Amino acid sequence: MKYIFCLLIIIFSVNAFSGQNKTLKIYVEYAVMKGSINTVEYLIADANNALYTTEIVEITNNEIIKKEGDNQYSINPAEIKINAMKYYTKSDSPTMYFVSQPKNIQNTIVAIDSLPDISWKLNTNESKILNTFKCYKAEGTFRGSEIIAYYTPEIPIVFGPFKFKGLPGLIMEVYNDDNGLQYHWKASKIIIPFKQDIDLKFLSESYNSPIVTYRSIVEKFENKLKQMDQTMKTRVSRGGSIKLNNTERVSIEKIYEWEKETKED
Repeated sequence: MKYIFCLLIIIFSVNAFSGQNKTLKIYVEYAVMKGSINTVEYLIADANNALYTTEIVEITNNEIIKKEGDNQYSINPAEIKINAMKYYTKSDSPTMYFVSQPKNIQNTIVAIDSLPDISWKLNTNESKILNTFKCYKAEGTFRGSEIIAYYTPEIPIVFGPFKFKGLPGLIMEVYNDDNGLQYHWKASKIIIPFKQDIDLKFLSESYNSPIVTYRSIVEKFENKLKQMDQTMKTRVSRGGSIKLNNTERVSIEKIYEWEKETKED
């Protein structure tokens, strides 16, 4: 009886969301796996706008230098620090604003990213139940990664976790289906309607930081990795070899649009 009562509440809430009130909000918690890192991330959205947030992650590595063979070693970072993030997206625009916030808020970074079209391929013949909702399979390619997602038309918003959107319903689960580091998002909690008064639109005046491009951030990060690589190699004794283990290109974003444009030119 308790299960039936809860199910009726969900059905009533979804029907209300499907009505005329386009400002009705939904709250979703996602259980997230990024390689060996497990976290929780959060989506708040209405029919037109979404705010996706992540928390600060700090991991200490106890094995900085690891021997892999005769005169060959790998060096891993002593600490992995991932800033808290806020992603602001709109249903009718590829433009995303995101805010990277370390513990020191004075170092906040505000950036703009133009998302590529995933061109989802829908497969309504494959479905499964997630959080009592019937979800259908979709496949696409996102910045070099093969993506599989499950969405539910019962919650008619186009958003999902991270930078994924554009399906005819809330994305309940999404993961990459290729080699390399494995990423997985799965909805673990849903609140409909979500009644807290939270502005889902990006307001530049809320942040005392200039807006930079995502491309500039990526290029700055990768140049720093190359400099680290060269510095470490100069310290290796003759006859030895060294390699750096880093997050370069093991991210779910492997190929960027501006790189394709450069190759075509």
